[in-house]
Amino acid sequence: AKFLQYWGRIGSENNMTSCHRPICRKEGVLLDYSTDGGITWTLLHEMDYQKYISVRHDYILLPEDALT
Repeated sequence: AKFLQYWGRIGSENNMTSCHRPICRKEGVLLDYSTDGGITWTLLHEMDYQKYISVRHDYILLPEDALT
């Protein structure tokens, strides 16, 4: 594949006790890839905690290095 496509959401739009709304960057999600069995990792995409409080669709072209 030459791309990654997904729907994502972080936390809840409402501040529920079981699934709270993210409030800082460390509650975001980093999407990394590895081409050497997990020894080194390269950042592919950061799911920003402020933008993913509601469902979002992402389509990310994979860099040439990731196509191994």
